[in-house]
Formats: sequence, C-alpha cells, structure tokens
Amino acid sequence: MLTPQRITKLLEILKVLKQEGKTIIIITHKLEEALSISDEISVLHHGKLVATMPRSEVTREQLINMMVGEEPINKG
Repeated sequence: MLTPQRITKLLEILKVLKQEGKTIIIITHKLEEALSISDEISVLHHGKLVATMPRSEVTREQLINMMVGEEPINKG
C-alpha cells in the first residue's frame, strides 16, 4: 500500500512515460487513480472481461456497476 504522496509521485511518473509513448497496464481497484490517468479502461468481474472502453466514454458510476455486476445501492 502506497502513501498518498507516493501515489502522487507514481502517477506523475506514469504520465511522463505515457507522454513518451509507452504503454502502461495498471491493475487497481482505486477508481479515482484509474480515471485520472487512463486512456482506456477494461473491467473484469469474476475473472471475466466485462468491457473495454475509452476513458472518455465511461463514468465512475458505470465502472462501479460493471465491477459489482449490478446497480450500486445509493445510501444517501
């Protein structure tokens, strides 16, 4: 588990690598990090590919829905 400062530094490094044309694959459950750096996002649920889509075409709520396989419960 990385500290918030190390996560920030890691994301900065990944952005530089991305600008250099490198392909980066990140496996994470941290949606905000994935949404902040990704060009494309793939979602797995129970080991099966649910979807792969451009970052610009998916919302946080859609990702949650795909990850859990159902509509999230809004407790607010």
